[in-house]
Amino acid sequence: MTQEEIIKKLEQFATQKNVPFYSCSEKKYNIPNRARRYIASRYVIYDLSKVENGLYFIFYDSSTGGTYRSSAWGDTFCGLFKEIENFNFNVTIQKRHWLDKLSFQKRYLTGNRHLDKTITIHTDSKKIDHAFHSEKKVHQFNSLMKTINPIKVETEVEAWNIVPALDHKTLISLTLNHWLTDFSKIERFIVNGCKYLLEK
Repeated sequence: MTQEEIIKKLEQFATQKNVPFYSCSEKKYNIPNRARRYIASRYVIYDLSKVENGLYFIFYDSSTGGTYRSSAWGDTFCGLFKEIENFNFNVTIQKRHWLDKLSFQKRYLTGNRHLDKTITIHTDSKKIDHAFHSEKKVHQFNSLMKTINPIKVETEVEAWNIVPALDHKTLISLTLNHWLTDFSKIERFIVNGCKYLLEK
């Protein structure tokens, strides 16, 4: 499919599911911050505020070409984003790879041997005590990885985001490094991702 066809397909999904959306294909949908608009080359944004206020599913690609797959010369992702409160440090949790042994980033260990073998947690904080990083939530994320991969959960303080309502807020995101285009996979990601992000 061409890039235009993929964007139209994502718009069609939103229309079928009665989800408000914004897209780069039409000027009336251009909601990114004006100062950043030049790098928001392709995007589709689902407004999921009916599910949870301030929740968005974002497809974004800042590269000037490509096929909506991960690349070294652009920022391509899709995933759920929402504001998170009472949080003051950045954390990234993702599947553990053998290359992680060569990383110079600070790695946080949970103390659970099984989890520490399967996931990598990077943070500058010496202590993680937020509910999203409880052993229960980390186990839940570990289960998600078995059906949705490569997946990453990230909390970021004063994060940049193309959605003005989220820009420079502290956000939690659940993302893939490529775009989903299959309707059943998009729906499954949203359902399972919301369950992870919204359940206490």
